Amino acid sequence: MAGDQFNPKAEVDVNTLRELFVRQNSDIVSVKADSEERGYPAENAVDGKPDTIWHTPFQGDVLKFPHELCIQYTGAIEVKGLRYLPRQDVANAYVADYEVYAGKNGKDWGRPVARGTFKPGKDMQEIRFDKPVRAKWLRFVAKTGQGGDNFAAVAEIEPITK
Repeated sequence: MAGDQFNPKAEVDVNTLRELFVRQNSDIVSVKADSEERGYPAENAVDGKPDTIWHTPFQGDVLKFPHELCIQYTGAIEVKGLRYLPRQDVANAYVADYEVYAGKNGKDWGRPVARGTFKPGKDMQEIRFDKPVRAKWLRFVAKTGQGGDNFAAVAEIEPITK
C-alpha cells in the first residue's frame, strides 16, 4: 500500500471490513443482563459490532448499580482477560469500577478474577487476569459509572484467549 502501484478503485467503509474480519462469537450460547433498555439488548455487547450497544434502562425507573452481563460459552475456554469497548456514539453510560467473575455453571461465582477502574473515554481497554482461568461462564459486573449516572452501556466485551 505504500508504493505507487497501490491505486484502489473502490472505497469500503470500516464497518463492512469489521463484519468481514471480526471473529463472530459462534461459541456463545447465551448472554443475559440484569436489565436492558428496549432496543439495547445484552446480545449487542458480544455481536462484534461497535456501533450497537447493551444499555441498562435510562428511562422511567432507572435501576441503580451494580449492573451485570453473564456470558455462557458452548464449552470451557481458557481466558486471560477481557477487552471492554465503551459505547462509541456519545460520552455517557461509561463503566468506571468493575469486577469480573469466571464460573463453570453460571451460579457459583466465587471471588472475582479481576477488579479495577476503567480510564475515562471511549478507547478499548483490556482487563488482564493475574493468571488464566478456565470457564464456561463469564460475568462482567459494572459497579459504578464514570458520570455519576445509574445506567451503563457496553459496545463490546470479548474474552482474551491468546
